[in-house]
Amino acid sequence: MPTSSKYGKLYTALMINKLAELVPINSILDVGVGEGTYFNILSPYFENIKWSGIEVWKPYILKYNLGSKYQILINQDVRQINFAEGPSYDLTLFGDVIEHMTKQEAQTLIKAVIPKTHLIMISIPIIHFPQDVVEGNPFEQHIKDDWSHDEVLESFPNIISAFIHDFMGVYFYPLTQSSVKLFGQYKAKFLH
Repeated sequence: MPTSSKYGKLYTALMINKLAELVPINSILDVGVGEGTYFNILSPYFENIKWSGIEVWKPYILKYNLGSKYQILINQDVRQINFAEGPSYDLTLFGDVIEHMTKQEAQTLIKAVIPKTHLIMISIPIIHFPQDVVEGNPFEQHIKDDWSHDEVLESFPNIISAFIHDFMGVYFYPLTQSSVKLFGQYKAKFLH
C-alpha cells in the first residue's frame, strides 16, 4: 500500500534522532516512497536535509505530489538501479519494501546499498502477511510474505539494533563507528 503501518514509526524517529546527535544526517534516501510516510514523519525533526526518493509506481508520484517533498525523485524499480554509480547518503530507508521482492533480491539490494550509505533502516512485517495488487499497482504484491524476526537477522547478519512493534520489525545497520558504539551497548537487549 502507498501508506505504511503506524507500528515501529515512533521507534524509527527516536533512533534516527539519537543517531543524528552522534553523526550528521544531511541526506536521506527513501526507497519505496509510497505516499511519503517517512518524509512526513522525519522532516519536522530535520531541517536542511536533502531528501531523495525512489518510487516505482508513477501514479503515486502524481497522486501524493511527491515532487514537492523530495529534491530528487527517481521513478524506477530499485532492483534496476546501479547504486555504485550514484551518490552516497547518510541514511537509507527501506520502509515496507523488501517484502515486495524475493529474499535473494532483498539481500542483493541491501549489499549494493551498503557501500553508498552510512546507516540503513529496514522496516518489515515479520509475520505471514500476504498482500495482492493495491490500487492497480502490481508492485504492491508481497512476494516474500512470511518473514520472521529470526529470518531477518539471519538474512542480514550485520544488523545491530532491532525493535518489534506488534507485527512490524524495525532494523538498523549502523555503518559508522559512532553508531556502532551507540547500538553496541543495547545489542543484547534488542536482539535476544
